Amino acid sequence: MDVLVGKIRFSNNSNFCLIGGINVLEDYESALQTAKHYKEVCRKLSIDLVFKASYEKANRSSINSFTGPGLKKGILMLSKIKENLNIPIISDVHL
Repeated sequence: MDVLVGKIRFSNNSNFCLIGGINVLEDYESALQTAKHYKEVCRKLSIDLVFKASYEKANRSSINSFTGPGLKKGILMLSKIKENLNIPIISDVHL
């Protein structure tokens, strides 16, 4: 079975693709800089990239830990990164 993320095909017969990013979004600038770095490294290695970051993390070790910017702000940040860098994006899905 093949799975498409943007123009990238995942299957047993496809080339390696890196799904990489950050655990949880904290702010737009640091997420953008991280995505830029991943994109540059993958370009140099001729590896496809799908950037991943969570907008909300419920599985924190402390109830007082930062859990992310939430759905609306997080999706806006991810869509700006996708638009700015022209890379596919995935995220966790939460209720």
